[in-house]
Amino acid sequence: MSERNVTEEEKKAKRKRRERIAGIVLIGLAAAGCLLFHPLMVKHYRSMLTEKGYYQPVSVGDHSLNLLTCGSENGSRRIVSLSGFGCGDTSVSMRKMTAELEKDNQLIFLDRAGYGASDDSKGGMDTQTIVADCRTALKNAGIQAPYTLMAHSLAGVYASYWVSKYPDEIESVILLDSTWLLPENADDSVTPAVLRQYAMYFSAKTGLTDICPSTFDGTKEEKKLAKALFSMTTDSGALIAEAKREPENIRAALDALSPNDVPKLYIQCGKVFPDEAKANLARYTDRLGSCKTELLDSVHLMYLEKPEACCKIIQDFFDSTAH
Repeated sequence: MSERNVTEEEKKAKRKRRERIAGIVLIGLAAAGCLLFHPLMVKHYRSMLTEKGYYQPVSVGDHSLNLLTCGSENGSRRIVSLSGFGCGDTSVSMRKMTAELEKDNQLIFLDRAGYGASDDSKGGMDTQTIVADCRTALKNAGIQAPYTLMAHSLAGVYASYWVSKYPDEIESVILLDSTWLLPENADDSVTPAVLRQYAMYFSAKTGLTDICPSTFDGTKEEKKLAKALFSMTTDSGALIAEAKREPENIRAALDALSPNDVPKLYIQCGKVFPDEAKANLARYTDRLGSCKTELLDSVHLMYLEKPEACCKIIQDFFDSTAH
């Protein structure tokens, strides 16, 4: 092999090494940029939420929960909204449904640890701790019982436990297509939900969630607020812990179920309600006691798809249980 050919091959090898090093540096810079981008966005989100009045933290010990109050402070009821799993933007997204309710009632959007602008949990995400944190937040915020609990999806687990353990604190309960407390549901696999939440967590931490446009159907400001709350929720370790503990949390609520006279309303989504499904739901609501069931032709997020219809069912329930 000639000296010229050896020199050319060496040049080519050096060029490839430089390209590899440059590629590694660029990947490293991109990764660092992504990891720095999200914390900066969270700082921006918190500032925006504070300015708009959506950040109202209340200490519950070693962390704070965000508690947004709206509506009529001296209204007939104090309605405490508890979000379904992963729904950290309900203080924005649920307002189309609660607008009419807010005229005569006080609405309290209470985010558990890791949700919306609440701090991530430094403790457990078991049913007992979640309910204890919620009760402490309301007490420390000066919001006195009795409360009307309005729980969507998984939050129905916590509302059911709450009303069973502390019925004197609860005036009524509204369950929006909530998780059914049945033994078979306490044995379901949580692997898919946990994996999805890990994926959401990774997307948030790397800034992917921040650069995606908001899908919320609202005003420009509402879109910004909903996106901020959603992004701050998806980067939470508390949601991963909550997903892992779901069967255990259902079991704890099941064990605590005790029928009482507190008026309750369960709104089931769907066009039809087969007899088998009615029977299974009745197994749950009978153990709650004093629970009325209504069917609403909608998807799971009924407060988004059918806000007016959902609100009317709730208002009719209030009218029927008025003192």
